[in-house]
Amino acid sequence: MIDWPLMASVGLVAARLLLSITFLVAAGGKLVHPVGGRQTLIDFGVPHLAAGLATALPLVELTIGSALIVGRFAWFGSVGALTLLLLFALAIGANLAVGRAPVCNCFGAIHSAPVGWSTLARNAVLSAAAGFVVWQGQADPGPDLIRWPVEQMTFGRAAFLSVVLGLALAGAQVALLVQILRQQGRILLRLDALDARSAGVNAALQQQGRVEGLPVGSPAPSFRLDGVNGESAALEDLLDGVKPVFLLFTDPGCGPCDALLPEVSRWQQEHSGDMTLALVSEGTAASNQAKMDEHRLRRVLLQQKREVAAAYQVRGTPAAIVIQPNGVIGSAIAMGADAINSLVAQTVSGALHRNSERAAPSAIFEPVKV
Repeated sequence: MIDWPLMASVGLVAARLLLSITFLVAAGGKLVHPVGGRQTLIDFGVPHLAAGLATALPLVELTIGSALIVGRFAWFGSVGALTLLLLFALAIGANLAVGRAPVCNCFGAIHSAPVGWSTLARNAVLSAAAGFVVWQGQADPGPDLIRWPVEQMTFGRAAFLSVVLGLALAGAQVALLVQILRQQGRILLRLDALDARSAGVNAALQQQGRVEGLPVGSPAPSFRLDGVNGESAALEDLLDGVKPVFLLFTDPGCGPCDALLPEVSRWQQEHSGDMTLALVSEGTAASNQAKMDEHRLRRVLLQQKREVAAAYQVRGTPAAIVIQPNGVIGSAIAMGADAINSLVAQTVSGALHRNSERAAPSAIFEPVKV
């Protein structure tokens, strides 16, 4: 015969443990990588609240995760968890309904990916667990998740548990080491392929006398431009000291540029944690606004008379160049869709890192008059 009260008690403890681990891990990931949290909130459509929410959200998650551990606070923690999860689901659903899939740094530095229906499904499972604790746990949510196991422990159980945990930890370390070695091997092979491809392209261009742009490692010319929506941004604003800046030069009247814009939108969403991609465009604000709305682009800056393109020695569109986090030129100019795709791959994979190591440790910006 099934002991339903016992099953409910076990379910409460399991639900609290699942929610507590989830919220504590999410809070830790966001605290380690706060920039990703701010960018996520901007992508989700609340740019004016991004700074405050990015600071408050991991603290709220940390409080909820901690409350779920302590028996007398567990029910209140479950109410907070359910409220937060429903707000997350509402924000995700609203974006998916209009065809947007911003990158969700739900676990900060630990994991980030574009939102989708699987994200909603995960939220539904966690919401169900929180709802179960809210429903069943108001009178008695169960024991403290830290004190109770200690109280139930005997010497024999403790010894057995120590052996089991030791073996599990050793197995996890071995599995993690194997995974790291495999991943490192794949990365090295990819970097070798990218370096070979880049070297081949550069050699061909040198033979044709077509290598253009500022020398790698030289200070990047500074600039300040107005955005399509009227905001102002300078190169120093784009540099955060961690990620490289990927400048893409485009024009609303350029056919190859138009063909590349869907990919640019995807790069801005999927690689926001690896680089800051900004478009430097020409033409009117209205013509650029149409492209920006159509492809859901961000950080579209307008130059007046190709002054920034001239400073970077960019002679056509589409073209791209990478600026390392320390403010120096990190790549040659990539002209055309194929070269730009290759430059994105190198930037995301870190293949350009050795250029930043050869660069000066601190760069003096060269201003561009606009």
